[in-house]
Amino acid sequence: MEIIKSIQINYGGKELSFPSETNHLAGKRVAIYGGSYATGYPQSNDRDNYSFVSRAVLALGGIPMNYGVNNGSIRSAKADGSPLPFNGPEISFTRLTSPINYQNSMLDIIDDIDVAVFLYGHNDYAADNSDIDGGYNDFSSRDTTKFLGAYNFVLKKLFEAKKGVRVALLTSFSNDYPNLTTGTGNLYKFNKLIEEIGNYWCIPVLSVYKKTCLFYKPDVENFNYHMTDRAHPATTVWFNQIMTDIMTDFLRYLV
Repeated sequence: MEIIKSIQINYGGKELSFPSETNHLAGKRVAIYGGSYATGYPQSNDRDNYSFVSRAVLALGGIPMNYGVNNGSIRSAKADGSPLPFNGPEISFTRLTSPINYQNSMLDIIDDIDVAVFLYGHNDYAADNSDIDGGYNDFSSRDTTKFLGAYNFVLKKLFEAKKGVRVALLTSFSNDYPNLTTGTGNLYKFNKLIEEIGNYWCIPVLSVYKKTCLFYKPDVENFNYHMTDRAHPATTVWFNQIMTDIMTDFLRYLV
């Protein structure tokens, strides 16, 4: 196998090159699941060049299989069973009626997956933060209307289908960003829950907020400086590169 010394990509009309360390993910197929955080929005049609996860996989010699869906969630409904308010059931990963779901984009291709990376949460929290902020922590739950239950449901299905598959979870890039729908609350409990899910399932968690130092406070927030839409790394070239570096460093030790 030829060892690739570097990866060249086109980003915003600029040719960028960064080292490839193929001894880490060489030939490994990495399935990526999540919302627009995973797709490289607003450049979702060019994920290999704009999704920081896909770029990190490529930098390590792996093969990204990006199943992210803009506005996608892992939960199937709000915690009380009512429909999700803005993203709808057609892009919920735990609904079989969704074009991208746990069956057709995970279980049916399980033999093609060496590593699975999950970035769900922002849309789930924006749709309904009641269970997360309310402290729902039943780790025996497989109730897909709950954020925790939906993650448990998917992870159990994954490990039953392929023992030994490597899995990783990501938190948010901030620990205090408010609910996108209500403008209240913060992501502290959200990030903590993802870390607890990782502990429960013995899955590595990349606590992104500890790496980026992003924060949201009156008069001193630094989101606009890092991301022009205050939500997506791919809106600025330099911050997307920072996220790519963070992700590459994390994946380097995953396999």
